[in-house]
Amino acid sequence: MHEEWFFIAAELLCPLSNTLPITPVLCDDGQVYEKDAVEQAGNKSNPFSVPLVINSPVHSKLRIIVEKLVSTGKVRDEYLGSWAARNQATGGASNGDSRSMVELGEMYLKGNAGGDAAKAFELFEKASELEDEIGTARKV
Repeated sequence: MHEEWFFIAAELLCPLSNTLPITPVLCDDGQVYEKDAVEQAGNKSNPFSVPLVINSPVHSKLRIIVEKLVSTGKVRDEYLGSWAARNQATGGASNGDSRSMVELGEMYLKGNAGGDAAKAFELFEKASELEDEIGTARKV
C-alpha cells in the first residue's frame, strides 16, 4: 500500500479519541473531530477549551472519505480502533434496530465510543421502548 494513503488517514484521526471519526466534524481549529468526542469534552469542567464545530457541508464529505479509506484498506489497523463495529452499530441504531442500540450503548459504557454513560442510558431506554429485553435490563 502507498504510504501517502496512511498519511491521509492519520490526518483525519480525532485528536480527542485518537480514532477515525464515525461522525466527523470540522472545528474552528481546522482539525477533524468525532462529534461525540467534542460534545463529551464540552460537558467537562472547562468547555471553553473545546473547539467550536463549524456548521459546514464538509462533514458529509469527510464521512465519505473516511468510509472509502476504510473500505479500500488504506487505513492502518491502529487507526481503526473499533471503527467498524461503531459504524455498524451507529447505522443500525439510527435505523431503529434495538439490538444495535444496545451494542452502541455498551460501547459508550466501555469507552469505545467516547465513554458517555448518559448516551448509553438513552440508547438502552430507546431499545427498551422497542421491547428489547437486554435494553430493558441494561437501563436499570
